[in-house]
Amino acid sequence: MKKTYFKLMLRSVKKTYSRFLSILGIVAIGVGFLSGLLATTPDMLLTADRYYDANNLYDLDIKGTLGLTEADVQAVEGAEGVDTVMPAFVTDLNMEGTDGGTYVSRLYGVPLDEMGSDAFLNGVELVSGRMPENNTECVVILPMGYSGDAAIGETYTISKDNKDYEKRGDTYNVEVFTVVGVVRSPQYMSLEGEPSKVGSGQISRVLYTFGDAYSLEAYTDIFLTCKGAKAADTFGDEYKRILDSVAGTIKDLGIGQSEIRYTEVVSKAQAELDDGWNKYNEAKAEAETKLADARKKLDDGYASLDAAKKELDSREASLTAGEADLEAAKMNLETSIAAQRAELEAARPVIGEDQYAAGMAQLDQSQSDALAQIAVQETALADGRTAIADARAQIAANEADLISGEKEYTDAKAESEAKLASALADLEQGQKDIEAIEHPKWYVIDRTDTLSHAGFKANVDKIGAVGKVFPVFFFLVAALVALTTMTRMVDEERVQNGTLKALGYSNGSIMLYYLGYSILASLIGGVIGVTIGFSLLPKVISNAYAMMYDLSETVTVFWWNYALTVVPIAILCTVAATLAAGIEQTSHKPSVLMLPKVPKPGKRILLERIRPLWRHMSFTKKVTARNIFRYKKRLYMTVIGIAGCAALLVTGFGLRDSIGAIVEKQFGDIYRYNMSLYLEGGGAYETDEIIKSFLQDKNTVENYALVHSETGEASTSSGTQDITLYVPKDTVELKKQINIRERKTGADIPFEDDSVILTEKLCEKLNLSIGDIFTLTNADGESRDFKVSGVAENYVTNFVFISTSNYEETFGVKADYNVILAGIKDESQQSRDKISERILGSDNVLLVQFSQSIKESFENSIKSIDYIVIVLIVAAAALAVIVVYNLTNINICERKKELATIKVLGFRDKEVAAYIYRETSILCLIGIAAGFFVGKLLHIFVIRTAEVEGVMFGRSVHFTSYLFAALITIGFTILVDIFMLRSLKSIDMVESMKANE
Repeated sequence: MKKTYFKLMLRSVKKTYSRFLSILGIVAIGVGFLSGLLATTPDMLLTADRYYDANNLYDLDIKGTLGLTEADVQAVEGAEGVDTVMPAFVTDLNMEGTDGGTYVSRLYGVPLDEMGSDAFLNGVELVSGRMPENNTECVVILPMGYSGDAAIGETYTISKDNKDYEKRGDTYNVEVFTVVGVVRSPQYMSLEGEPSKVGSGQISRVLYTFGDAYSLEAYTDIFLTCKGAKAADTFGDEYKRILDSVAGTIKDLGIGQSEIRYTEVVSKAQAELDDGWNKYNEAKAEAETKLADARKKLDDGYASLDAAKKELDSREASLTAGEADLEAAKMNLETSIAAQRAELEAARPVIGEDQYAAGMAQLDQSQSDALAQIAVQETALADGRTAIADARAQIAANEADLISGEKEYTDAKAESEAKLASALADLEQGQKDIEAIEHPKWYVIDRTDTLSHAGFKANVDKIGAVGKVFPVFFFLVAALVALTTMTRMVDEERVQNGTLKALGYSNGSIMLYYLGYSILASLIGGVIGVTIGFSLLPKVISNAYAMMYDLSETVTVFWWNYALTVVPIAILCTVAATLAAGIEQTSHKPSVLMLPKVPKPGKRILLERIRPLWRHMSFTKKVTARNIFRYKKRLYMTVIGIAGCAALLVTGFGLRDSIGAIVEKQFGDIYRYNMSLYLEGGGAYETDEIIKSFLQDKNTVENYALVHSETGEASTSSGTQDITLYVPKDTVELKKQINIRERKTGADIPFEDDSVILTEKLCEKLNLSIGDIFTLTNADGESRDFKVSGVAENYVTNFVFISTSNYEETFGVKADYNVILAGIKDESQQSRDKISERILGSDNVLLVQFSQSIKESFENSIKSIDYIVIVLIVAAAALAVIVVYNLTNINICERKKELATIKVLGFRDKEVAAYIYRETSILCLIGIAAGFFVGKLLHIFVIRTAEVEGVMFGRSVHFTSYLFAALITIGFTILVDIFMLRSLKSIDMVESMKANE
């Protein structure tokens, strides 16, 4: 009996293979889709985790504000929980490529000769070329966002655009690096560049070279791995626990090491400064001595010159007096001679001619002798005059020398004083700098803080959010198909069941026959589904992420926990449907079951009561209407099945609409600003000349708003949410930058001094509406109660907007305007790069963000969800095919006798097809209409469930989505109808009209 019973089941499967395959197929699709979506998130996370482990990616990264020494490295190595430690040099700088372009680059100086060993962290995989052999060579990271079209052989040179370019030798030993290889790294697997305070504000190149390319005395980073971390899941709680524990230890260690470093730096700087003071004092004393000697020499020269001048003047006076005396002697001689000559002339008659002549001769001789003496004296005086002239010339020369020496002395003194003053200023500034040295800090960052990791995790989590909701509806439709299929099967085997009961089989045995049939179909379908789902869907979805992340090949795992959950659920659905179909029939007696089922009595349908309408309908239309509404079970099953498929398609397309809409709405309609500046501290915009000149540059900046921004929490009895608090300096200026409006009506929300405006997603989470009270906790942990005055449309981040007066009065602290929201005129990449280079020249600017960059990043993130939605739509379309095929097949099988009868009456094949397909088409349209309504509700449910923290998806479904859903459903209905034509043509009129024996 048991053997015969088992054969009966196998014959039933063989006889009704299309029915068996429909159950198998619907279960395989549902299970495969659900298991694939459930496995995608853990598979992708596992892929990333193994990628990290294979390349020995760091767990923690320590950065010290005063650098990190070998002593720090040894201290970290000895810390509890630390496994491997690798110090490194890491800096961001502008580098000029071979093509002449300037790129914001991150340069790693690491011990590349240890690559491949356990001691080397943050390993890279060589894609092409080779690894560097010296510090003038480098390799470049692969992802498009970083390397672009970087090629082996090109060079990167430290750009003159860098601040302190003249001091580059203090940091770098090498200025030009040649690319010898291209690599890939899990640390930089994202298409998007990490943020930077250099140049455009976003890294576009990542280079690896040897550590001796740097001239720094202290490391910038210490990378480390934690004991037990590699064995743990990077994205799991255990990994986070390990990291938190070790990070806490490192932070405590950093306090002591930072003090040691502070003492070391200050002591060294003070020693160097003291040495500078000593040199300064020595130089000052030496300069003063040299200047004093020079001054004395000049003063002595001036004294000698004055004495010589006086002596010369005295000599010249004596000479002048001698010349006067000589001139007087000459005059006296002439007078005396003239007088004697006169006397002799007068005595001439007395003395006679001889005596007169002798007297005259004597006078002439006396005069000649006297004149000769005078000539000698004149010559002596002339020589004296010449000597005086020569002496005066010498004095003039000496005086010129002294004047030149005086100028040299003055110049030397001025130069010496200037050098000493400069040295003194440098020393005094050095002393101030030493006194201004802040106590250093250690910042401990883990791998989850990188853009690549955080972005990847967030995007993968979205898949999980969608996967938790969407497939549930698949199972509901699958249960409906199973119910319809098994109901038809039970009805077809009514006589057989009566015979089995007559032979002594119990109701349980008969039900077991059907249960075995459905379990076998759903079990095989479930196994096929999980096998294909686990291996195929994660890879398909991962391929979408290839546009955003450079990952290794996706690791797919057979997740037994999911399989042992999903497959039993699928079996349970079909079993429940089978029980629902079979229990009613097995309750009848064998004699009742062995008779044909009593036809359903004819009833007037609603349309017949509408006489004017019914009267004008043709015969075929009346038959169609009666067939549709008389067989309500078939009506409900068909409409519900098609409505379910249409609803899934509407939800899939609607999810695509909702996710895609938020980019343009958020970064076009709501965010009017296109640039954000995050400042070091309050008041920087008032004192920083770079910031002031930028904001006042009307050719670049159209308008801007100053905002105090801080993180906090908003809470009600419904829960607590993280928020970003915006306190504008001027509410009017803020509304020029952010469109604060109501979502449904688009109406502007007033922003008064007492206004407290919350974004919509935040209000939904906290169950708040206008007029409700909530508690706001600021960054300092102070909590105050506020009343909601407005609910603003917003899709990214939870915001609370409060006026400055309200904030300061309520919290009792002054608003520190640390964010500038600005509208710039030119959003081109070239303009953004220039603005970034200009504004990042200020030490008060922490970060520059452009809305266009954020928008592009968000669009890339949306692409992955878009790809998932396409997968959902394809799966829903496949489900539609099976549902429509199954219901149409059942409809034809149930009505074979009826169809054979109308064939006997002369209906041609096309007319018979039209007779059936007219009903199918009407039911399809009704199902689509119902699917629109259900799809809208399902869309809202899926959207609210799939939303990640801090993001609100759109709430509307576009008209085109309804149209595409309808066209796909109609299209597959037509394809099934065409496929089923063969079944209609193959109906045997004689066999079909035979009565049960």
